[in-house]
Amino acid sequence: MDQKQKFSLLDFLKQSPVAQAFILVAIINVCLLYSNPLKKLDPQAIQTNRTWAWWAVKDFRENPADVIMMGSSFIMNPTWQEEAVYRNKSVDLVVDHRTTYLEDAIKSRAPLSNPQKLRCFNFGLPGAMVSDQAMIVETMCQGAHKPKMAIFCVAPRDLMDCRFFNAGGSKHFRYLTNFTDDKQAKDLAFMDIPGKFADWFSNSLFFKNKANEIQTLRANAIKSVMQPYLASLPPSPLDQKSEEDRRSVFKRDEIEKGAWLAHPNTPYWYVNSSPDCRMRYKHLNEQVFENQKIWLDKALKTCKERGVKAIVVNVPSSPEARDCMHPGIYERHVEAVTTITKANEIPFYNLDPGWKHEKKDYTDWGHMGPQGGSKMLNSIASIVASNQDLVTALNSPSNTTGAGNRKVAEAGDKQDAL
Repeated sequence: MDQKQKFSLLDFLKQSPVAQAFILVAIINVCLLYSNPLKKLDPQAIQTNRTWAWWAVKDFRENPADVIMMGSSFIMNPTWQEEAVYRNKSVDLVVDHRTTYLEDAIKSRAPLSNPQKLRCFNFGLPGAMVSDQAMIVETMCQGAHKPKMAIFCVAPRDLMDCRFFNAGGSKHFRYLTNFTDDKQAKDLAFMDIPGKFADWFSNSLFFKNKANEIQTLRANAIKSVMQPYLASLPPSPLDQKSEEDRRSVFKRDEIEKGAWLAHPNTPYWYVNSSPDCRMRYKHLNEQVFENQKIWLDKALKTCKERGVKAIVVNVPSSPEARDCMHPGIYERHVEAVTTITKANEIPFYNLDPGWKHEKKDYTDWGHMGPQGGSKMLNSIASIVASNQDLVTALNSPSNTTGAGNRKVAEAGDKQDAL
């Protein structure tokens, strides 16, 4: 570039307010990315959408447990529905993730030194993949919240769902990343170049990536000023939710208390959803499968590093699911999980071989009801009781003094009033 061209560029910058504004915003963006003034905010307090993961994390941080069960709705639904039957009252899984059924099943089988203090937590999330389980371990299983035992509940779908593309595309995963700076997790989040670029570009724009945080800070400031005036106003009819409102919110992946209840006397029903099953298992989906294998290995290694005893349980697959699977999917799944758990010296239990399938175990091709949930939880309790290492871990002192995840520790455990 010659001297004349240099002067032309300088003249352009001097004469163009738009170019000057762009450069100024770029400089501010770089400074904010480097300093990150919002890093000490509690990720849970700034989350706009209260998703399943948001509620589960809130409950877990307020009520740490000795045992966490992780998985998709295949583990969430039957555990929750059986809990309603066992307690003989309605259970709201949005806010109540404790599974007293599993607690009592373990107590009745294992010699525990302090059984009354045992707490088990249902960390199942709708549509969760193994990568989501890995992120739960990465972000929640340490410090004051660290459980003594982690139970990974997996089904063939959880490693290769044909309707799933990238770990970073999961709403559970995206929310949990707010609690960690793990570079490997971010590198594994997207497998395709467009996805990696879009994620990088989004994270490079401070005002876009931190929009929720900024909005929350401004909203809290306004609420603080306006609270004396708002308190004197009558309730707005817009704040009252109808049943139709609740169904609509649930479909939008943002939920509230009472959005979904399990009742102790719900009549049995079965939904034939084989088209959905065939869609999820229509081919081997090699790319996602290979990625999810890495996530499982990462999660098991994290448990070992942090002293959390882990087991992996293969959730029973219904005859309908097995009939819908592309040939080789089930065998490949069991072989891969067996190899990964063996390499990490983690026990793996496949419930399928000894499972006596009954129609009433399932409510559709993959989800079990209360009867199936009871059978599954009893099997898990027997597994725990028969493993001396697991019993020893449950009898060890509770973890109450460790330093938690950096972001969690900095933020503390104070939550907004709900």
